Amino acid sequence: TIDPKSLPNHLQSSTSSSNLIAATSIIPATLSDFAPDAYFVIHLFSGPRRAGDFDEQFRDLMGYYNLLLTVLSFDICLGYDILDSDHWIFLVRICETGRVRLRMAGPPCSTWSRLRHLAGGPPPLRSRRFPWGLPMLSENAVLKGQCDRGTMMLKRTITLMTIVSTY
Repeated sequence: TIDPKSLPNHLQSSTSSSNLIAATSIIPATLSDFAPDAYFVIHLFSGPRRAGDFDEQFRDLMGYYNLLLTVLSFDICLGYDILDSDHWIFLVRICETGRVRLRMAGPPCSTWSRLRHLAGGPPPLRSRRFPWGLPMLSENAVLKGQCDRGTMMLKRTITLMTIVSTY
């Protein structure tokens, strides 16, 4: 277990757990919609909310340790697309504040999933040898478009992680 006193001061809070900010899947219009001293957790490609998922577990942890953080979950199924220019700019601005305390992401599962290599699954778009797309995709514009979109999402994820690391 983690001793709350061992956490950095900015992760400790004297507010009651009922006052914790756990804004999941809510993207305000501007950064000014957040408290000026708000700290963030960014979860990219979080998927739909489900019992026991990261967001639920993290909210429980925040309550237990009385942490004050804003959780921002981004996933196309939640209505947030990092390829959308407004959503992208918002995420970059959040990352540039220097107030992101945790970030997590995996590759977007729609094109990186191992499920694409199982019989009866959607066709594979990538392989270990061709992580950015199989050569045969040039023959199918739809599959190539899906692959390119997933690649751009992953590249933007890497960019965001890099931005957070520099602030």
